[in-house]
Amino acid sequence: VNCYYFSFATLLTAVPYFLFFSPISLSVLVEMLGCGILFLSTALLITYASVHVSMVLISILFYAVIVFSGFFNWLFWGQIPDGWTLLGIVLIIAGGIASILVEKRKYKNKSLG
Repeated sequence: VNCYYFSFATLLTAVPYFLFFSPISLSVLVEMLGCGILFLSTALLITYASVHVSMVLISILFYAVIVFSGFFNWLFWGQIPDGWTLLGIVLIIAGGIASILVEKRKYKNKSLG
């Protein structure tokens, strides 16, 4: 699945690159390579984790990244979250808790059945 994703993403981004070509500096190229390696690592680790942990838990942790990104954005760059951001954080946390409760109930019902 990851191979298809990366192939599709490469082809999709190649079109605008060639249409609006401009030289890329070495420092930007290194940063892009670092981002690519980190994203590939993330995809591989999520795939590995899906063998050992419920996909519900992985999804919750994946969405928690948004909450932590907002927190670090405030902490390091002083960008105070607005009302919509805070609402989004509350919805992500509530959705995570609800998903855990539903998953827990589902496994409890399976063990009884």
